[in-house]
Amino acid sequence: MLITGPDDEHDNEDVVGHGQRVSKENCMQLRVMGLQQEQQQQQQQQQ
Repeated sequence: MLITGPDDEHDNEDVVGHGQRVSKENCMQLRVMGLQQEQQQQQQQQQ
């Protein structure tokens, strides 16, 4: 997980998930959603 300074916020685009290029703000949202999905999958596997 790359964390950049506030100056880089709008300059950089991260490649996330399925090769999608998104802005930093969307990137963080996708990361949070991805983590939630992973947790749900792990819980389902445990059951």
